[in-house]
Amino acid sequence: MIREKFCKNKIVHISDRSHLNLTLNILETGNSDILSGGQLKFKNIDTYTMVFINEGKGMARRTAVESQLSKGHGFFLFPGMELIIENPQEENLNITWVTFIGYLIDNYLGRANITQGRPLFQDKKGRIGEKVNSLYLASHKLPNRYCRMASMLYDIFACLLEENPTKTTMDSKENAEFYTMKAIDYMERNLTKNLLVEEVAMVLGISRKHLYHAFSYVLNTSPKKYMICLRIEKAARQLRYSEQSISEIAEIAGYQNQFYFSKEFKRLTGFTPSQYRVSPVDIRLCGNVSTI
Repeated sequence: MIREKFCKNKIVHISDRSHLNLTLNILETGNSDILSGGQLKFKNIDTYTMVFINEGKGMARRTAVESQLSKGHGFFLFPGMELIIENPQEENLNITWVTFIGYLIDNYLGRANITQGRPLFQDKKGRIGEKVNSLYLASHKLPNRYCRMASMLYDIFACLLEENPTKTTMDSKENAEFYTMKAIDYMERNLTKNLLVEEVAMVLGISRKHLYHAFSYVLNTSPKKYMICLRIEKAARQLRYSEQSISEIAEIAGYQNQFYFSKEFKRLTGFTPSQYRVSPVDIRLCGNVSTI
């Protein structure tokens, strides 16, 4: 138990982006009571936030997803996520949070089986909540608070990794195959619009980096390259089996610019769209996508 006097309902700004630790850089920490019927909103543009529930029960709402929260639960916000924590109970809900950035965070969280699709965790051993609140308390102690806080944040990640051990090779393989299959299915159904890899990852509830690793592991290529192959194969089928114009086929394959489509088609197939239309050759790119 933390025996020091706990300062509730405070926000402490720790640093800005001029003070950059490439692995972890703490930007802000805070504590807040959410009164009955009240709510607190977090919006992360390019930062991460870990929220921990100290007391009470509530509801976490993000895009089309709701999660029940209670004492001992934690929640991670990834870049681009928005979270509203509501308190529908009569008693107050108390939370502590810390906001940070760093280039290895996705790697740490992924190894702890925490993703955009599964951002909720439970402090089963009662260690993480104490460490989060100790970090918050350390923010009030000058000088040299930053080193103490950084070491505490690393310690929190260490606990998360210990309590959620890295998946076995078989589990990792099955996980990568699952996300790759789901991504390909979504790509095939949405090629006609200007589909981006970021959108595919968001729909699956994972980061673009995780999607890239899944494709690299399963197909030895990137999601972007595979999507290009799907577009060109779709265009090749339309050229072969329809009488639509090249501009119409380019649009169906997700290309707004016919000139760029024709250039890309020839780069990957060796034919212009017009040449392929009268050629007896059948294009199959996705089976050899790693070479494009």
